[in-house]
Amino acid sequence: MAATAATIRTVTAKAAAVAAMVALAGCVGIGPDGAPTLAGQPAPEAGFDGDVNIQSLTVAINADPGDPTALNLRGIAYSKAGRYDAAIADFTAALQINPGYHQALNNRGNAYRRDGDETAAMADFNRLTQIAPGYPVAYVSRGEIYRERKDYAAAIADFSRAIALDPRYPLAYHDRGLVHQAMGRHIEAVQDFDQAISLKPGDSPPLYARGVSNLALERHTAAADDFGQVIEINPGSVEARFGRAAANQHLGMWQEAAIDYNEILKVQPKNEEARKGRAEALARAEASGQVVAGEKEG
Repeated sequence: MAATAATIRTVTAKAAAVAAMVALAGCVGIGPDGAPTLAGQPAPEAGFDGDVNIQSLTVAINADPGDPTALNLRGIAYSKAGRYDAAIADFTAALQINPGYHQALNNRGNAYRRDGDETAAMADFNRLTQIAPGYPVAYVSRGEIYRERKDYAAAIADFSRAIALDPRYPLAYHDRGLVHQAMGRHIEAVQDFDQAISLKPGDSPPLYARGVSNLALERHTAAADDFGQVIEINPGSVEARFGRAAANQHLGMWQEAAIDYNEILKVQPKNEEARKGRAEALARAEASGQVVAGEKEG
């Protein structure tokens, strides 16, 4: 079952990539209160409409240049548009007016991070924990940088602190689970992903991550179910289809595995891993009487 083993390695590697994506702009947003948001979850400022909102906020700022809230909101709009220099300038202006505006400080740290300045981001997050020690978002923001640096002890400490401050903070559980997963502590990882999912049902990142850990724990039925839920949310998820195919191969469900490989090849026709997995799945399906109607190896 060489192809299956290779697929598992692929899925495990993709889990690390997903962890990185969750930490970056595509998967973590910032709301007006500075709180990160998971992929697929609308940020509190989701009603913003690009340039229209920037223009309207600019009018408000011109009318009252001393309003730090408007500057913070425009900074968020700039950040969502990928205009990080402008976002950082607005967050900095808001902080000059109100040095204790911890949401703006967190937002500036996230803007620095998205712009690739991890040192400046860490400086903001360190300051944030000092001026707002009871603000759980501060520890998640800093913990994500520790996780990226593979300083896992520091990351777990920060995520655990966030959970202690807010036991109903799904992102903190999710991020701590990713650290446990990276350390090979999959039982602990699944426990944290369970909490994240129970607090925010329908979030695909913790479902996918739990599937990866269940696969590593050889809980193949549970893994297939987790990846299946991700596919229901996002039918185009190649990573989830790889994961479900691997789980189904372990379960001897070759027909189902072949179907997932087919779906991958529809969007990535040159994916060699999917072609190899599909060839093995079709051969074994035929040998066991699970032939997929109309299918031929290729």
